[in-house]
Amino acid sequence: MTKYIQNKLCAEPETRIVTYCVDHNLEFNRVTALKIVLEACNDKPIIKIDYDSSGFPHYQDITKDVAWEYTRDKNSIECVQEKIEYLKRSRAEKLFKANIESDKKSAKPDLEQLVEALYSFNIVDEQSYLAVVYFLMQLKATRNAEMPKNRKSQRIALFLSGVQGNGKTTFAETIMEIEKNYGITNYVNDAEAFNSRFEENLWKAHLNFCDEVIPSAITRSKLLRAVDGGQYQLERKNQTPYNWNVNTNLIFASNDNISLKQRRVAVVKFGAPCTMAVSFEVLTECMQKAMRCLPDFRWHQSMYHNISRTNQIRLNPLGVESISKFLGSKFGCYAPDSANKTIKFNTSQIFDMLKGPGREYLKTERKEAIRNALNEFSAKGFVTEFKYKNSTTKQYTIDLQQYYKFREWADSINTLDEKNIKITKQQLKDLLAPYFVPFASDEPQNATAEVILLPAPSSLLALPSPDTF
Repeated sequence: MTKYIQNKLCAEPETRIVTYCVDHNLEFNRVTALKIVLEACNDKPIIKIDYDSSGFPHYQDITKDVAWEYTRDKNSIECVQEKIEYLKRSRAEKLFKANIESDKKSAKPDLEQLVEALYSFNIVDEQSYLAVVYFLMQLKATRNAEMPKNRKSQRIALFLSGVQGNGKTTFAETIMEIEKNYGITNYVNDAEAFNSRFEENLWKAHLNFCDEVIPSAITRSKLLRAVDGGQYQLERKNQTPYNWNVNTNLIFASNDNISLKQRRVAVVKFGAPCTMAVSFEVLTECMQKAMRCLPDFRWHQSMYHNISRTNQIRLNPLGVESISKFLGSKFGCYAPDSANKTIKFNTSQIFDMLKGPGREYLKTERKEAIRNALNEFSAKGFVTEFKYKNSTTKQYTIDLQQYYKFREWADSINTLDEKNIKITKQQLKDLLAPYFVPFASDEPQNATAEVILLPAPSSLLALPSPDTF
């Protein structure tokens, strides 16, 4: 009769092996199995008991035999690997939950500190700041899955735009550094990864950051699916597809303009390259401080309405590109001294030129981009708008001098020549102030005194330590 106190099929020794791998961040496979099993069972070996005919037990240490067995048994290896992944996820989720609860206790809306913290970054205009504040609110809400699912009107992705060396990547990395304490984060090397259903880690992550993105590589449908959230079919290679409730957040960074115009993709404009070096640690503290001072989440719908409206009317690079191509074909043959040359045109002529031979239609998005761009160029003085008598169709004229001004402006976009003037702290404060007005339901019934927002506690800058949980 043969019995095992512990063997490779029992839960206790295998649990020790799994725990040992997780504690020491080891990869368990056929190559490392022998060493790991011997080390994990060093203090408490696996013992085999043999009973003789008289019933007397004989003990034998079979730890090495079991270790060798793991190197030859593929199923046992895969079983341990699955348990390791499960234990890692369980520990991470427990830590995330503890950190989220700790953050809730110290978070408090504070306009002054939020303005001070955000102004440390090289963000230029008002709408960019507003989009950043909303995205940070969205991040905190999705930590606890508080952001309503399948509500397309409440999510955005950030697209960081500007020349090299202006702080785009550093800005995103400060957010990543903080959010890794509250959920799974990924650095994505190529935005085309979202085109694959096999990239489970991307669709399941809390936050994804794609740096040095080529805007044309972003598939419109997959991008909007990731931003919107909700059910999406994923698939492991050679396995059955399954549905997953996507709840991820996206940050893209690029030196080029994004041609996708969507109310759920907010472009954050960064200024000229930074001349004064600020350490990553200081900027991370500023971001942590900002995230602890955000407005009440109940303001998120009102804030999103303003952001989406701006996203819909903002200048789309598709329109600039199309008009530039059309005007270049008209003025390309003119000499610089032909200042008296004037071109008359309308949108239909631009559409016909872009269609080219064999193309029957132009996408509505590009048509709308061209119309909006012409309206803005008219306001800038690059073109002159007029209408024929008894006609509602807008007509435009442009002379060579206007064309040169337009080219100078278009060629400066996302270059060192672009004139980006950062708003003042007071302008930023005035922009965010409406979202810090207390809700009527939060005020005491008999209160008549003015509500004063107290400064946030000094603990805002400290992340909860994993050792305390």
